[in-house]
Parts: sequence; C-alpha cells; structure tokens
Amino acid sequence: MPSIDLDALRRWSQHLGDLIVEPQAFAAALRGRFESHSNRLLRRGPSLARHGSLPSWNIPTAMLNEIEAVILPRAARQPEAALRLADHLWAIPSLEEKSLAARLLEAAARPEASHMRLASWVLQTRDRSLHEILAHHAARPVRRESPDLYRQEITHWLAERSVAGRRFAWLALHEWMAEAPSSAAMLAFEVLARGMREDDVECVRSSQAVFAQLAASQPAELLRWVEDLPDRDAQFIGRRWLRGALPGLSPEIRDAVRARIAQDEVGVRRED
Repeated sequence: MPSIDLDALRRWSQHLGDLIVEPQAFAAALRGRFESHSNRLLRRGPSLARHGSLPSWNIPTAMLNEIEAVILPRAARQPEAALRLADHLWAIPSLEEKSLAARLLEAAARPEASHMRLASWVLQTRDRSLHEILAHHAARPVRRESPDLYRQEITHWLAERSVAGRRFAWLALHEWMAEAPSSAAMLAFEVLARGMREDDVECVRSSQAVFAQLAASQPAELLRWVEDLPDRDAQFIGRRWLRGALPGLSPEIRDAVRARIAQDEVGVRRED
C-alpha cells in the first residue's frame, strides 16, 4: 500500500467530485483508488466476514475524510445527483461504498428520500458498523425534519421479525436520544421493556445504551419506571442496568437508586 500524498489526493478528490453526476464513472474511479491504496492482506473479504460483516477495503481514514470533505458539500448543492449516486454506491457490496451512500443521503437533506431508502437498506445488511452509520447519518434528515415520521419508523422497525430491523431500531433511538432527549424520551420509556426481552445480544446492548441515556437525562423518571415494571424479571434486569448506569447519575439520585435497589432486591433472584 503506497503512502498517501495529500496534495495528489486533494487534486484527485476534486476530479472525483466532478463525477458526482456520473455514478458509474464515479464508482469506477473510487474503486481504482481503493485498489491502489489498500493492503490486500488487510482487506476484509467475504470469507473473512463474520456475523454479517461486509467486505471492506480497509482504506486509511485520512483518505476517506478527504474524499468526503470534497464530495459532501457538492452533494448538498446537487441533491438529486447525490441521491442517484447514493443508489449506485449502495448496490456495491463493500462497506466503504455503502458508507459513502449513507453520507450522501445525509448531505442531500431530503427527508422523504432518506425515509424511502432506509426502509429497504436497513433490512439488506446485518453489518453493525453500517447500521450505526445509517442511524447517525442517513436517518438524520428524517430525524430532524420529520420527528413524527421518525418515531413511527422506529416503532415499525422494533416490530420487525428481522433481527436486522430491530437492531437498527435501537441504534436509531439511541441517536435520537443523543440529539433530542426531550423528544425521544417518551418513546424510549414506551419501548424499553422490549429490549429487556430481546434474545439478540446486539439489540440488548443497544437498548441498554438507550437506558443509560435516560439515566443521564431523566434519572428520577427512570427509577420510577423501573419500580413500576409489572414483571419481576424485568425489574431485576432494570435494577442491574441501573447499577451499570450509576456512575453517570448525580450523587443524590445515585444514593436513592442504591437504597431502593437494596430494599427491593430482597428475595428477587435470577441468573444472568
């Protein structure tokens, strides 16, 4: 893998930006650059992918950042071309191309277009890192411009029989909690009990992260929510998750949580 010449990379990135209206030529130029600047021994091919991970060129982050710095502002100025390019790149079975497709959706800032594509893209991959990128970037236009639609979509994904859909739902809710906790908290309280019953470890991990966000933003409400859970097993899980969230709580809430857990845990046991 040759070293990166930043000046040459910037000139090439400008040329790549000129190809935003030519998806095939853009993808071909991108592939050629990736081919020449990736170590074949470090690439993640289909045979090395595990647990749904996508093949990856394993390109240096500096190169990806430089490409995005040129392409994304152009995508914001040419949203229709950006959407066509995003569709073309998404069809390529590689993490880098699909990730750039997600960033193009964000830059195009068309909520309806993002909504339509996410509905199918989310279910087409089980790669967690790509789901994180879709939740953070591709879903942002919907999250910011159409929060009611975003809420509906999260509820829909949580009801998916597909594990991929449910995994994405928790990541999408996590992103919403990070950006607008006051808007997302009501939905989080409504659906968190589902995360406690999940049999997929990634869903559980992401729902627990949402729980921690609630602990940081609304600790008193979360404590009451755990106390009101009708199922003893769910209460046990809630208390265990509260322990994990204790470092992020204020001292007075932390003491109240500890006292309540100690009081209520008498006689309640379950193996992890």
